[in-house]
Amino acid sequence: MSSEQVGKTVRELSPKSVLSFGNGNWWLFCLAIVALKFLLLALDPLPKLYLGDSLSYLWTALSGWIPPDRSYFYGYVIRWLSGWTQSLTSLLIVQVFLGAVIAITLAWVCRVMFGLSEALSYFFGFLCAIDPLQLAWERYVMTETFSLFFYALVLQQSFVYLRDRRITTLVVIQFLSIITIGFRMIFLVIVWVMAFALPLIAFLSEIKPRETATAVRSGRLRFLNRASFWGHLATSVVAMFLLDQGYKQANGFLSHREPDHLYGTGYFLLAAWAPTLQPQDAADSRLAEIIQHGS
Repeated sequence: MSSEQVGKTVRELSPKSVLSFGNGNWWLFCLAIVALKFLLLALDPLPKLYLGDSLSYLWTALSGWIPPDRSYFYGYVIRWLSGWTQSLTSLLIVQVFLGAVIAITLAWVCRVMFGLSEALSYFFGFLCAIDPLQLAWERYVMTETFSLFFYALVLQQSFVYLRDRRITTLVVIQFLSIITIGFRMIFLVIVWVMAFALPLIAFLSEIKPRETATAVRSGRLRFLNRASFWGHLATSVVAMFLLDQGYKQANGFLSHREPDHLYGTGYFLLAAWAPTLQPQDAADSRLAEIIQHGS
């Protein structure tokens, strides 16, 4: 049997969705997670602010101002969710629901992709649902819950791609990746690495027929001669590049500046490396003066 036939057989035998292993327990688990999340919200329903970040997002929601040092999607989400209610409670409700979806997605990956037992998969989902840090972020006017939700979808679709190896799934992954960095730019390097790595992992991890050790070693890079691999890699990288350029163009248009991801990155780098900087490290004499005298 060829490697393609073996891989096809494995994909056909693997569960395709939650419905393939659901006998009512899955939907009961989902309902329990959602109920638990909203019960915890009822016990602690007040929104919390992290000064600086939260105020930037609120100002974006009120005025349309684009922060130079942060992703800007979240401010518009606040406008759409809280503008018509004149309350941040509606934002918290959505964030709590997304937190429930994150926990459910984790359980789905554990059950469908890793083949864990139902009990163990649901246990990990429950642990995710009551994670103290996650519960805190669901109540903050911060991007963490939205960005983690979309990144969880990126990971879930990545596992689906590694199983099914469909180009359309790659495009969906890149689209979700851009939405993720639109909420939190810290994911930029990760999603770019994934754009290159996913096709490599998918074709490297093919199930091979039984061969001698010598034949296996000589055939490890055989996929490099296959047009399908290069098609997947090109689709992944080009889709990510085009969507990334689109994000930068949109950011530049809204900010009335040149296209870019952020405009205040240098200040963060300067603050992070300030203890080790010397006056001679600065190309600008004014900055060198500040470094030398500390003000």
